[in-house]
Amino acid sequence: MSGTRNLVIVRAGDESLHESWLEPATDRNFALAVSYYGKEQGRYAATADRQVEAAGPKWGPLADFIDSHWDWVSQFDYIALPDDDLAATASDWNGLFQTMDELGFDLAQPSLDYQSFWTHQITAQRPAYRARVTNFVEVMTPTFSRWALECCLPTFRMSTSGFGLDIVWPTILQQAGRELGIIDEVCVGHTRPFNGSQAVGPEVDGAQGIYKTLTHPPVIDEMILSQVFGVAFPFDPAVYRAITADTAGHSG
Repeated sequence: MSGTRNLVIVRAGDESLHESWLEPATDRNFALAVSYYGKEQGRYAATADRQVEAAGPKWGPLADFIDSHWDWVSQFDYIALPDDDLAATASDWNGLFQTMDELGFDLAQPSLDYQSFWTHQITAQRPAYRARVTNFVEVMTPTFSRWALECCLPTFRMSTSGFGLDIVWPTILQQAGRELGIIDEVCVGHTRPFNGSQAVGPEVDGAQGIYKTLTHPPVIDEMILSQVFGVAFPFDPAVYRAITADTAGHSG
């Protein structure tokens, strides 16, 4: 899409929900790129602005796509890298990008609704707030400013599983004096369990999914990255302050 400032790049399988993100079409203000790991070549080419075929877990293929398309990706102000199992709309993505811009966040994610499968309780929506300034944004749906993406991109290949990336990125950005957070005025649904994660609402069983194929437990990636970047392990996600509708901050 010409003229848009925002980009969504999704690692999509055959059961991806991302085509629903394009509706309502009148609200869409972002380009869509698909890095496809399913079985039907070209499956999403008709609805994507760009599509590539790439096997494997999420972060290496995403780094490959961004590197090989940097001339295009670098034209956007904000770039989201969501999982493909999110229930969301074009309005949700637009709201996320807009709020990030208004609040000056270089890294953010939407909050999760109360039927979602979650790993970190901090990601559940707090409806009283516009957003919370945190030291954590999950690998499920990180959304970067162009500047932050360029800073953090070298880390994508440092964790095969993706574990640990979401504690390294805040370290990089906070050392540069930048802010990150969770956007509460935009919430999405995480529809599938992951690694024994729980639902905020009803109890459900977990699942290992693609990470069963890794040669070592994902926590090893997190431990190694914590040592390399000097981050305490285990990591403790924290809220620094909450931002209300009038953008006034207070202790969280």
